Amino acid sequence: MNRESVRDEILKMNNPNILLEIATGVGKSKYALDVMNKLYPNTNRIKNGILIVIYRNILEEGWRDEITKWGYQKYLPYVEIVNYKSLHKKAGSW
Repeated sequence: MNRESVRDEILKMNNPNILLEIATGVGKSKYALDVMNKLYPNTNRIKNGILIVIYRNILEEGWRDEITKWGYQKYLPYVEIVNYKSLHKKAGSW
């Protein structure tokens, strides 16, 4: 599949709980942001926030930069970024 086909397939998903595990450089961040925008076109519909799980803390700033780069700044107040090692601390709240 090419990049656009992958994006189209992801956007067809109607479940709000989506896990993307895709190779580096394919566009995971953009796909995730597109899904976020599809599910929550209006931020007033966001109830619990948006959880982004990353491999290492050093990637957090990159995610914030990507959100801004693609014009999704309105979501920043609702986004919580956590790494895999700290994910257990969120148990019960997500």
